[in-house]
Amino acid sequence: MKDEKMHLALHPDFFKQLKVKKMLRLPCGEKYLVIYIKMMLLAGKNDGYLKYDCKQEEFVEYLSLDLDEPTGVVADVLTFLLTHELAETRGKTVYLNGTIYIGDDICFKEAESKQ
Repeated sequence: MKDEKMHLALHPDFFKQLKVKKMLRLPCGEKYLVIYIKMMLLAGKNDGYLKYDCKQEEFVEYLSLDLDEPTGVVADVLTFLLTHELAETRGKTVYLNGTIYIGDDICFKEAESKQ
């Protein structure tokens, strides 16, 4: 069985964005950023969005289980992302804005060789 890998490509100025800088200045900012990146990686497996077939109030609970992070912290991160337009919701789906995914190792190696 082929071990497929998905790579997340961050914009070179990702950490210079005011929204990301604001997140990092929060008391648990570094933890929030790690959870945000985990969300991006999880979304990459699903065409850039997070979706669970459950009631809206259970969404954060399922997401926290997938991310292996505390429910309250995941809820705080999701609230921050939605408030600062780093994510948006449509029904039972959360879309992470500005995330680019490279699907396989071949594309990743081609992207590296162009640099």
